[in-house]
Amino acid sequence: MTRYIIRRLLSMMLVIYLIFTVTFVLAYLIPADPARAVAGPRARPETLALIRENLGLDDPVYVQYFRYLGRVLRGDLGISYRQRLPVSEILWRRLPTTAQLAVAGVLVEVLLGIPVGIISAVRQRHILDRFSMLMALLGVSMPSFWLGLILLYIFAYRFPLFPLGGPGGFRHLVLPALTLGAAGAAWYARMLRSSMLDILQSDYIRTARAKGLPERTVLVRHALKNAIQPIVTMIGMDLGYYMGGILMVEAVFSWPGIGYEMWRAIANLDIPIIVGTITFAAFAIVVMNFVVDLLYSVIDPRVRLQ
Repeated sequence: MTRYIIRRLLSMMLVIYLIFTVTFVLAYLIPADPARAVAGPRARPETLALIRENLGLDDPVYVQYFRYLGRVLRGDLGISYRQRLPVSEILWRRLPTTAQLAVAGVLVEVLLGIPVGIISAVRQRHILDRFSMLMALLGVSMPSFWLGLILLYIFAYRFPLFPLGGPGGFRHLVLPALTLGAAGAAWYARMLRSSMLDILQSDYIRTARAKGLPERTVLVRHALKNAIQPIVTMIGMDLGYYMGGILMVEAVFSWPGIGYEMWRAIANLDIPIIVGTITFAAFAIVVMNFVVDLLYSVIDPRVRLQ
């Protein structure tokens, strides 16, 4: 088990390093001048030169890369060009609102996707199954920003049942959570249906039914217990992905989380925030994958041999 954990930790560090490097290179290949984004389009050349010197932008790219990499290894994600605040402080301030939306989105996925998947598997080829899979197909196909705008128009503008955007209480969270969780719920329903259909044809399910066990016990204790394992993996991956910031959903609903900060940084060409946010998102995703892998290795020791 110790060797398995060490191997997984080394692979995690390699993935984070590669993502950091690729993001840094791509950010500096953007054909724009961060100094002009900070000073404005009418800034004088001497002002731009002074800003580049203060920010270290006049150094060669490889010097900037290794300097920034050294800071990241010490836990320092740099200083925002426009806000002049540490990037880690900005992300830490945005993290609670992103975490709130991430947990709400995962709850929507679970509460909608799992029951629909079970019903579709139990009532195969029934009208409920066909309708559920049609809705799941629509949920997978709809872009999140489009669904968010539609929900805002219907339930916040035409019929003002919910606020138009911004953070707040439960009513402020409903539409962003539905937008975030719709696609995931559709995937959960489709995957759980497929998995349960295979398991319901297994010999041990026939044996359980032959023993006279109630159908609910057969479905919950025997079929669902084994069919839900892939869903556990998807929940961990989704939570890690959402914790890294849900850019489009947060931008549509003006939700001041990590994704919304990333949106502003792209518009302002704030490279430290762009690189820092993507690095943090990669860290969140690989950590959640690591946690899921550990759970699987405890459940099934054969995973450690892979």
